[in-house]
Amino acid sequence: MHYRRGGADAVYLNTAELLQQHGNEVVFFNMVKNGNLPCKDDKYWVSSLDSRPKGVKSKLIELRNFFDNPEAARKIEELIIAEKPDIAHIHLFWGMGISPSITKVLKKYHIPLVHTAHDYHLICPVALLMDSKGQVCEACKGKHFYKAALKGCSHNGRVATCIKAAEQYYHNWKYDPVDVLQGIIYVSTFSRNKHLEYMPSLAMVKSTVLYNFNQIGELRQDYSGKYYLYYGRLAQEKGLFTLLDAFRQKSSLPLKIVGAGPLENALKQKLPANVEMLGPKYGEELFELVKGAKFVCVSSECYENNPLTIVEAYSKGVPVIGSRLGGITEIIRDGETGFLFEHKNSSDLCKCLEKAEALSESDYNNMCRAAYSFAQENFSSERHYERLMAFYNEVISSNKH
Repeated sequence: MHYRRGGADAVYLNTAELLQQHGNEVVFFNMVKNGNLPCKDDKYWVSSLDSRPKGVKSKLIELRNFFDNPEAARKIEELIIAEKPDIAHIHLFWGMGISPSITKVLKKYHIPLVHTAHDYHLICPVALLMDSKGQVCEACKGKHFYKAALKGCSHNGRVATCIKAAEQYYHNWKYDPVDVLQGIIYVSTFSRNKHLEYMPSLAMVKSTVLYNFNQIGELRQDYSGKYYLYYGRLAQEKGLFTLLDAFRQKSSLPLKIVGAGPLENALKQKLPANVEMLGPKYGEELFELVKGAKFVCVSSECYENNPLTIVEAYSKGVPVIGSRLGGITEIIRDGETGFLFEHKNSSDLCKCLEKAEALSESDYNNMCRAAYSFAQENFSSERHYERLMAFYNEVISSNKH
């Protein structure tokens, strides 16, 4: 999607903007969807349910496109011939209708392909390493995808999981990642290790670990935030009921929840008096809410890689309370840039809230400055650009030999 719906979409758009700011020409390839931002390149884009006549035929086309999309292959070839790109960088392309069918066309024209692994789709049919009950799940081990079908891991039901498992078998057979990818960007060391654990052959593909980035402005001057803040997708894997339970126990502490998603109505029904749901916020309005927070909360119950929420919070000098799970542990230094708690454990989260409230003004200010310094070192756009271009050049050079 060519709009900011989630973290991966934001990174896709932010990366393009960063490249353009440094004088690089960027051509976008995506799908025609309702809500897309205007783009001069949409003549190359692939049709979707949004843009096709409704009916059984359209749905059958959509199902076929999960596996192979001849229109996507044709459109990417048109783009390559007209624009002559030096490199292709793909963010999300499974299960959306574009399909990995474009990778063979890129290979035909010797266009090196880099993929950012925002999730675990290379080794998990539902991409999250999580089952439908919200439990971390590694049963497939990167190859036994029938186990996901047996468990019905997709939130959309067993039939949908079966389709996703079949898609995974087919794509790993016809579009072996080792064959079609020339570079992989992992957004956390945890993610890289997990991918290599279950698909050791990926070690043959050039890779790098590159955290998400943000524009690092001036450190906020006002540290008097009175509320805690969650912002992001309102979905099961985000641990929002654990968050509500903790703030129900800490009824004197205000929490603001910003975002939209499938759990919105269920959350409203269980909302304690000290928790306020504000709906989705964007741009400057969102950033003002972040800057005004005492802590940002990241209560995820899945293997997050490098949550953009933490990147953005640190960039404003706001510390984070997060789950001790996945890549979150790489970027929250417990007691220094925030606090870590055991995921799904509201009592442990309450202990973190108690620690946060017990901080002296001096200790809290030091934590804010430490979070900001971490962002400068690891999340700045300039450092990201340097590392990204170095990896691009490495992949392009290797592809010529």
